[in-house]
Amino acid sequence: MKRIVLVVLLVALAVPARGADLSKQCPGGIEDFFKMLTMNPFDNTGRCFETWGLQPLQLLSRTKGIYITSRSPEPVALIDFGKKSASASFFRGVVRGKGAFQYTAASGALVTIHRLEVLNIEQSR
Repeated sequence: MKRIVLVVLLVALAVPARGADLSKQCPGGIEDFFKMLTMNPFDNTGRCFETWGLQPLQLLSRTKGIYITSRSPEPVALIDFGKKSASASFFRGVVRGKGAFQYTAASGALVTIHRLEVLNIEQSR
């Protein structure tokens, strides 16, 4: 029994945890996705959020897109995937706020949404 516990402990210590890397990038912790949706986009800088249920409204480039939630057709965020290809479908992961992104809609209205960068993608469909 002692050998099994020791082996499990050694394996656990040898495998780097996802949280270890994210804790450096997110010193304030990872906040709830719904908190981000209800906050002012200008106040998100440096804050990390776990996202899920986001789908692309429009891909702007190979690495960036404007995303909506499955509950609303309104754009919620411009997401930058860094060097990775932007998800063309739903994705789940951790993002960090980079402030707000503003654009003029076809109606002429100024629209303000979250500007986010992807830190970790756990799932993409």
